[in-house]
Amino acid sequence: MDDLPQDGREAIPELKALAFLKERRNVILIGNSGTGKTHMAIAVGIKACEENYRVVFRSAAALVNEMIEARKDNRLSIYIKQFKKVDLLIIDELGYVTFDLAAAELLFQLLAARYETMSTIITSNLGFSDWVKVFHDRTLTAAILDRITHHALILNMNGESFRRK
Repeated sequence: MDDLPQDGREAIPELKALAFLKERRNVILIGNSGTGKTHMAIAVGIKACEENYRVVFRSAAALVNEMIEARKDNRLSIYIKQFKKVDLLIIDELGYVTFDLAAAELLFQLLAARYETMSTIITSNLGFSDWVKVFHDRTLTAAILDRITHHALILNMNGESFRRK
């Protein structure tokens, strides 16, 4: 706990209480590699499961690949509808893999469908200003950021990597 960046340490009580889920807010953990973003997201996901919330964890790349496959099989609307039943979607490692425009649009569709109705946790190694490198389109990036950051709990998780200690 003491090794977490300050924002992470300070947010633990709020995250443990799952208040953000009750308020349908998002949580965004941004920082360099090895600072506990994924660990915190998984811990919150486990706590939510223990409280009988429906939780799904996916890496950003796996999620987009699943949506591409669903679209190819003409079942994208069914796939997205399933995520409307999930109380907490955890999208890990957004920013490690870039997406083409079609993939970015799919992710936008999913996030827009969940907007203000369900909570999402996103972990990323990139600051918001660098997200255009992932999505390759300024307008789409702005639209994604607008939806996921609205009323979100945004944590600065920059710090020393646990793996380098």
